[in-house]
Amino acid sequence: MSWASRLSLLVLAAAVFAVAVVPASAQTDLQRAKDEVEDAESERAGARSQVGVERTELTEAGRALAVAFEEFSILAQELSDLSLVVLDVEEGIRRTERDLATTRDLALEQAVEVYTSAVAGTGLFSLLSGTDPASAVIAAGVLDDLAQEEQRYLADYTALRSDLERKRQVLADQREVVAELTQQADAQRDVLEELYAIAEAELVAAEAAVRQADAAYASAIDALQKEERRLASLRGAESWRWLVEIYFPEGLVNEALAIIQCESRGNPDAENPRSTATGLFQFLSSTWSWASVEAGWAGASRYDPEANTAVAAWLVQTSIETGHRFGRWGHWECRRVIYPKYSDGSVNHSAAPGPAARLTEEDAGV
Repeated sequence: MSWASRLSLLVLAAAVFAVAVVPASAQTDLQRAKDEVEDAESERAGARSQVGVERTELTEAGRALAVAFEEFSILAQELSDLSLVVLDVEEGIRRTERDLATTRDLALEQAVEVYTSAVAGTGLFSLLSGTDPASAVIAAGVLDDLAQEEQRYLADYTALRSDLERKRQVLADQREVVAELTQQADAQRDVLEELYAIAEAELVAAEAAVRQADAAYASAIDALQKEERRLASLRGAESWRWLVEIYFPEGLVNEALAIIQCESRGNPDAENPRSTATGLFQFLSSTWSWASVEAGWAGASRYDPEANTAVAAWLVQTSIETGHRFGRWGHWECRRVIYPKYSDGSVNHSAAPGPAARLTEEDAGV
């Protein structure tokens, strides 16, 4: 092998394996980002666990409330039955009051009737005014009959009055029971509804905490990915060898890495300030719009290292199959890195790929 060929190989190796010195601070930042991801993951797991606890408590509160409502239904029936009893008692009181009035009227009527009968049948006035013993006995008997009749109706009246008072006491007792049961039911319902509302609010808060934890986790992941990309860009194209080996044939891996180093220095977030070139292989938006679709990566982002690499591999293979006039790397200006040159410095596209000087950033972009 000539010295010129050896020198060319050394230049290509330098283009492929050039790795910038990675500052210790970059490694520290990466580790910090990883720690933040772990913390966010732990917070998210805790938040999700708390949601499970709150859902369980809400379910239990709901069950207790359902049982309480069932008990309320039974109590409502009992109250309805008590209300019927109260109505019956009230009706009994009204009947008793009517009976009392009737008894008073009847007692008065009977007393008058007995008195009138006695006077008419025996001449009570004459008997009362008589002086003989027989008249006195008759008069005493009439008065005794009147007294007994009055006592009988008085006893009936007293019994009715007693029954009335008893019924009124029953009514008062039943109303007191109804009021107490109603108060207890209302208090129990209020407590259970408050507990359910608290459990529901705690579940809402726990779910909000989960969303917040998810957002924090996503943010931490994004920060980690950015830090990894930044570190990868510091390391250069070589940090993407594992990815390039997935999509490119073995014989094209080093060439692809040389293109990456020239185009983006291994930074998947690289953007050309003078064009729309973006990503590891610096795809223009116009090229990406059709190439990504044809390669099966429709909708993917040029910032996605895998999508960018996969579409680049497809484009290289397509150039090989269609015989692109500038060779397999014909879509990249950075092909000058690996294509040989003529003596005047122009690229020899017809020759086999070989080492060449690195392009400036102005030449980058597919």
